[in-house]
Amino acid sequence: MEKEKTKKSSRLFIRILLDFLMLVSLLVAGYSAWNIYHALEGYHESDLTYTQVRKEVVQFNQQTHEDKINWPLLQKKYPDIAAWLKMADSKIDYPVVFGDSRYPSRRGNEYYLNHLIDGRLQNSGTLFMDVNNGHLFQDKVWVIYGHNMHNGSMLADIDRYRKQEYYNSHKEMTLETAHAKYKVYPIAGILTVGSNNYVRYRFSSNDDFMQYVNTFIHDSTFKSEQKVNPEDKLVLFSTCDYSLEDGRYALIGKLVRIN
Repeated sequence: MEKEKTKKSSRLFIRILLDFLMLVSLLVAGYSAWNIYHALEGYHESDLTYTQVRKEVVQFNQQTHEDKINWPLLQKKYPDIAAWLKMADSKIDYPVVFGDSRYPSRRGNEYYLNHLIDGRLQNSGTLFMDVNNGHLFQDKVWVIYGHNMHNGSMLADIDRYRKQEYYNSHKEMTLETAHAKYKVYPIAGILTVGSNNYVRYRFSSNDDFMQYVNTFIHDSTFKSEQKVNPEDKLVLFSTCDYSLEDGRYALIGKLVRIN
C-alpha cells in the first residue's frame, strides 16, 4: 500500500515538474520571440525614417550622375545636421548630426545613441559627431560614432574593415557638409575597447599627430595604399565590435576636399 502511494506521489511530482518545465520553456520562447519582434520592428522603423529623409532632401542629378543634397531644407527640418556620409556598395548612406546639439536636452555623446534624427526613441540611433568637435569642423580629427546593428545598418560596414578584402573593395567614402564635399580614404583600422584612449581631436605638434596616426597604422587590421602627411585632416569612425567585451572598431580616414 505504502509502495503504491509512493509511486503515485512520484508520478505526480514528475508530472508537475514536467508541466513546470514546459511552462518555463514557453515563457522563455515567448520572451525571445518578443525580443526578436521588437528588434525587427525597430530596424524597420529606422530604415523607414532614413529612407524618408533621403526622399525629402536628396535628388539625383541626371547631368552629373551624382546625388545633390538640399542643404537648406535639411538644415530647416533637422537643425542638428552636420554632414552626410555615403559609401558605395554598402548600407552607409546616412545623415550625421552634431553631438554638440542646438537643443540643450540633446547635447552630448549619449542622446543620439538611441534617438533617431527626428528625436524619436529608437535603438538604431543616429550617426553623430563627438560633442567635443563642436560645429566649426576645425579640429584635426572629426569623430563620428554609430552603432554596429545586427541587420547590417548604421556603421556595421565599418567593422568589416577588419578584413583586408573589404578594404580592397571599399577604398573611399564621401562625406559632405553644407559648405564642402570630401572624399574619405581609409588609412587604418584597429580593434580595441571602449576604455582605451583611442579618440583624439587636437594635437600639440605635427609629430604628436603623426605618432597618433602611426600607432593606428601599426595596429591596423588592413594595409592601406594611402599616405598621411602632417597637414592632413582625418575622420575617425567608432563603432561596436562584438568579438570583445566592450569591443570597438575604430577606423581613421584621410579627408580630401573635392569641392
